[in-house]
Amino acid sequence: MDHTLLNYPNEVAHRICEAQLQLLSQPHDAFLTELMLLAGLPSLFAQLQQAQCVAASALAKIEDEMLPHHATEEKVLFAAVLLGVRNDAEREQVQSLTLQLAAEHRNVEQLWARVAPGLRALAEVPVVQIDEALLTRLLRDYSRHVLLEESEFLPLARNILADSPSGLPTPTTSNLLRPRSETTALPGDQHEQVL
Repeated sequence: MDHTLLNYPNEVAHRICEAQLQLLSQPHDAFLTELMLLAGLPSLFAQLQQAQCVAASALAKIEDEMLPHHATEEKVLFAAVLLGVRNDAEREQVQSLTLQLAAEHRNVEQLWARVAPGLRALAEVPVVQIDEALLTRLLRDYSRHVLLEESEFLPLARNILADSPSGLPTPTTSNLLRPRSETTALPGDQHEQVL
């Protein structure tokens, strides 16, 4: 089947060609948006590293100091105060308070036991290095590419294809959206190696 615009009246062929050019230029904004989001990764990684430091610090402080502190309070302080009570009223008050405080210690320790694994996992995430300069270059170079394509090449393509009897392939856009490796390479097509 012949998929050229020769099979269509001129006005229809022109509209098809224009629609296909629009289809080819529409994704540029989405691509640029993704690249701009990528450019923000270094600051997000800095926040991740700060979160890792907070998690590691909390793990050390709570496990090395807070949990042993609870045990010391209960074994030493609570016992000493209970031994030093002067009357039955104080004994009841001290017993009530120490039971409540010990129960609160257990509650905090149980909650900690549930929180700690997530903090350990966060603290142990390998640090990833992102080349911020390379990301900036990628965004800059692609922005320039889009500007050149949309400001110069696509208007030229519209002008040339409007006068061409064959134009672009017809509305089957699968061949337009397929990577170049699956279609024919452009003349002078080279893959620039990023240094």
